[in-house]
Amino acid sequence: MESALRRIVVPFHASTSGAGELTWGQREIWNAMVSQRSWLPIFFTEPLESFTTLDDVVEMLRSRILRFDAMRTRLEFGPDGEPRQVVAAAGAIGLEVFEAGDGDPAALAAEISRRYSATPHDHAEDWPVRPAVVLRHSTPVLLVSVYCHLVLDALARQVRGEGPQPLRLAEWERGAEARRLSAASMAYWEKQLRAIPARRFAPPTDPRTPRWWQAEFRSRALYLALQAIAPGAGAATAPLLAVFALALNRVTGADPVVLQLVVGNRFHSHLADVFAPVNQAGLWVLDVNTASIDDLVKGSRRRSMSVYKHAYYDPRARAGLIARIEAERGEALDLGCLFNDRRIDRTTGATPGAADVKAALGTSTFTWQSRTDHPREPLFVNAEDAADVVELTAWTDTHYLAPDDLEAVLREMEAIAVEAAVRR
Repeated sequence: MESALRRIVVPFHASTSGAGELTWGQREIWNAMVSQRSWLPIFFTEPLESFTTLDDVVEMLRSRILRFDAMRTRLEFGPDGEPRQVVAAAGAIGLEVFEAGDGDPAALAAEISRRYSATPHDHAEDWPVRPAVVLRHSTPVLLVSVYCHLVLDALARQVRGEGPQPLRLAEWERGAEARRLSAASMAYWEKQLRAIPARRFAPPTDPRTPRWWQAEFRSRALYLALQAIAPGAGAATAPLLAVFALALNRVTGADPVVLQLVVGNRFHSHLADVFAPVNQAGLWVLDVNTASIDDLVKGSRRRSMSVYKHAYYDPRARAGLIARIEAERGEALDLGCLFNDRRIDRTTGATPGAADVKAALGTSTFTWQSRTDHPREPLFVNAEDAADVVELTAWTDTHYLAPDDLEAVLREMEAIAVEAAVRR
């Protein structure tokens, strides 16, 4: 990729500033950053309206920086290494300008995102957003933004940002009402942690190098079959989790299936419009035994509701709880399986018939995307927001779950759902 044509300095002078603790959502992300040794960049590409000028883009960027404290927040670290957020009242952010010419602006934007994401990030010195604008024959057509995950989650960019700014939220989370919510969540976690087996399944006998592998599975058959299993559920998470649990059980023998479910906490009224990450993990446990898929879907719904209710807490309290229970049990607890449903709920039409479901089987695809020795979670499955298919992307630590087993789990999810749909 060619270098930028120019770099525009965008100064800002805001009315708000300050320093304080991280919010619970930010701390959850920070813990993931530390364990994965990554700044977990999130990138977005926005089309620009016709007749947009570079001056317009500059003002758009400046307006966002002034409106959202998170976009001008950096970190400072105490002697114990604990991070605090620092919101700047003034500064300047660089906006790089690229020219696509006769090339594809989207391809150039993707390359910019990859380059920005691969560049190391200094949390104490760098601003948490790296913006660029792509021109086509001197006309701005795309705005590229690569954010540090401490700034936002996938849905924060869609909010108006009229909720509390992160510093105010962090202050509220130190209060009595927040402590009550956290304590209730910890009571739920403690009950589950005391009951689950320590291990999920035996590790593979042939761990690989590179150690972490990423897969992608796309299935229209699974998409249609889920609608037949749970009519009207749209992109609801519970039916997909039930299918995943049964598939994991069949491939690995895991029972109960225990995973950390990423919960978007924006259903809490005070978090609905916060421009900051609010996702946290809830502990989801489902006994598979010999239950039918219908019973598993019902059980998954009940479990999911409990998880959603108990996924807002101080991560430091959770860390202390896990350490205490591990010490009491005399064994480490395996909580390394995570699931994140990033689909946006859509209304569905008529329930698909068996013939439609079976006809879609031939269109499914499975591919290995990348392999790395850079740390990832032991097993992390994402359901992506894709139209008319279920798209699953997953990382596996090959010292935890073998690549062949991960592929088998994803394909078994489809087989289970299709079998259940065809029987109806």
